[in-house]
Amino acid sequence: METRTTGMFKSLAVIHFSEMNEINGRILESFSNQKEELIKKIQNVSFTSYMHEFISKVDSNEIEIYVNQTPEDIAEYKESLLKLINRKDLDKLVDSSVKKLENINSNKLIKRFKKDLEGIFEKAQKTIMSHEKITQAIILTYDGLDEPIAQAYGYEPAKFPVFYKPEYIDTKLLFNETFEYIENLSLRNAWKGLDKIKFMFEFVQVEYTWDLFQLYKINSYILLNKAFQELVNENFIDSLRIKTPLFVYFGAHDCEENLIFYYE
Repeated sequence: METRTTGMFKSLAVIHFSEMNEINGRILESFSNQKEELIKKIQNVSFTSYMHEFISKVDSNEIEIYVNQTPEDIAEYKESLLKLINRKDLDKLVDSSVKKLENINSNKLIKRFKKDLEGIFEKAQKTIMSHEKITQAIILTYDGLDEPIAQAYGYEPAKFPVFYKPEYIDTKLLFNETFEYIENLSLRNAWKGLDKIKFMFEFVQVEYTWDLFQLYKINSYILLNKAFQELVNENFIDSLRIKTPLFVYFGAHDCEENLIFYYE
């Protein structure tokens, strides 16, 4: 469907999106399931218990820390891990981080995301209109936990993929940009619950810490999806030069992407 519904049929467009967009529904369901599974996984074992087991595997060479690692490498790495897990408040900080996510003000964040996305689209539209381009895919990308600002890039129509788990997008689909590097989406408040445990990520990057960060990212995907839905229901998206279906992906620079929103 390339022609956007306007005028007296606007309410029908809302019904179509809310009730009939099966792909977007599956995207949200997948994220919700992943979020629930990660919470259970994290709460099933404490971080210190996980790390003691991890150190045991390092000692027995079940886990290789470095390529061609030496006994000195292992000893130095183990010492840094022990310094980390000897903190008495560590497990409480992790539990607090998960609870903060569960108690997060979702409506407030969705409202903030909406405002940021509107800013992105308004800036992008100027570029698109001046070059008479049409956008079918948007990629939101970020650098890392320490830089919680996402940049937006737009791409002309191509055979963009639908997937429900992180995947790389064929670079051949990303040659024709409609806009680039619009830095307007703040993730700071959405990831604020990780602030007090950021030091853990500096000490060690293991499955447990990856799961914590992933939990917050997935929650952001869910909220961003809802922010996009509200923009659709308010007919804001329809005012832009887009071709449907519209694909919105999210991922770290040079990493796999997540399809976080689909509008047909």
